[in-house]
Amino acid sequence: MILNVKSENSLVIQIPKLPQIFIAFKKYVYYICLMNKSILRKKILKIRESLSKKMCMLKSDKIYNNFIHFILPEIKKSKIIVVYNSFKKEVQTLKIIKYLLNKGYCVCSPCIINKEIIPCKLTSIKDLRKGPFGIPEPKKKIKLKSLSKIAAIIIPGIAFDKNGNRLGFGFGYFDKFLYKLKNNVLKIGLAFSFQVIKKIPVTKNDIKMDCIITDREIIYVDKKK
Repeated sequence: MILNVKSENSLVIQIPKLPQIFIAFKKYVYYICLMNKSILRKKILKIRESLSKKMCMLKSDKIYNNFIHFILPEIKKSKIIVVYNSFKKEVQTLKIIKYLLNKGYCVCSPCIINKEIIPCKLTSIKDLRKGPFGIPEPKKKIKLKSLSKIAAIIIPGIAFDKNGNRLGFGFGYFDKFLYKLKNNVLKIGLAFSFQVIKKIPVTKNDIKMDCIITDREIIYVDKKK
């Protein structure tokens, strides 16, 4: 609704009511946020793609060791761990998956089915085939019947900050899936140290990580901040 205000020279000045100004401002901030995310994606991906294959593996091995020694002992073997299958020069997860399967953990891969993530059981890395976007997925889609036994999920990201905020590719697959999980599910982000930046623009649909494992440190997130 518009208010018509007459000035001294009889010109009509249209002034929107305060709620409309507020809504317009929120939309402006939202689009600025999206623009900033787009710029961040390009910058971080450029750095990540410049990594040599050898350096990518060396850094991934350090992240693997941090996960195995410091995070995995907190997860019960009777529970399920969802682990992303690494793609291109993401933090490599094949070694983590092999270890978990060899130790008798129940592992699921996040498969994209009908534009949403569905966790599917993985019994062997030999079962992996290229799925949508070229990301490996189990050839046989044995869908997890219940999400209640998921204890942890290992999530990729283009960038993170120390408050647990995550920057993905912008499709929202993981955020939509995380909303379906119980609050006590451990959300673990994997990142190379240069992918942890000072601050990531966030929206109301973004979900924070509980911890972020890098090749240099493990960041435990205080969600009260």
